[in-house]
Amino acid sequence: MTDKAQMKAELLKATESLIDMANEGELRVLGELIGLQLLKACFVRRAGDLGMSAHQLESCRLEIEEKGRQVQELVQLLDECNANAVLAFTAPKH
Repeated sequence: MTDKAQMKAELLKATESLIDMANEGELRVLGELIGLQLLKACFVRRAGDLGMSAHQLESCRLEIEEKGRQVQELVQLLDECNANAVLAFTAPKH
């Protein structure tokens, strides 16, 4: 198996495991992260082929940046929820 094929297989396996144990919030964040990466990849790979004007390219770039900020906010909220859950779980019981 090539390095790329092995990496893809390992990533698919890890992603399936994450999806199986994720709650709804985690699935939403995962979906948004994947969507953002796809948006970036499509933009970078296809921008030149689409014959977009400089204004259109800048508009797309700004849209991607805004989406990145939104996804980062979701990640931060999820991290805070996870941290609170850990604190609640490890807090001394009276």
